Amino acid sequence: MLRSAGLTVSAHSTGEPAHLTPGIELSAFRIIQEALSNAMWHAPGAEVRVEADHRPSAGTFRIADTAPTSPRRASATVCSAYGSALRCCVSCWLSAPPPTEDTK
Repeated sequence: MLRSAGLTVSAHSTGEPAHLTPGIELSAFRIIQEALSNAMWHAPGAEVRVEADHRPSAGTFRIADTAPTSPRRASATVCSAYGSALRCCVSCWLSAPPPTEDTK
């Protein structure tokens, strides 16, 4: 679906994935899904890189995109994925993402 919408996605993983509870696994999936949706909406035609760093007691996901190749769509909010990530930190599995200028 993402490729047919003009989004090129590459995934990279380091470390050995830990066994996750279904709730944490679903939260991580939804955060990545939201980030990809945001990239598709706000950076049309961009290339997106998803990185997962697995550690025994924590995990870090990084989703970054290049500049859009088409005009951006109007932005309703920039904090939805960041807010999702913070909510997931309550589970004590994902590291808290550092705030950026867009999320302060």
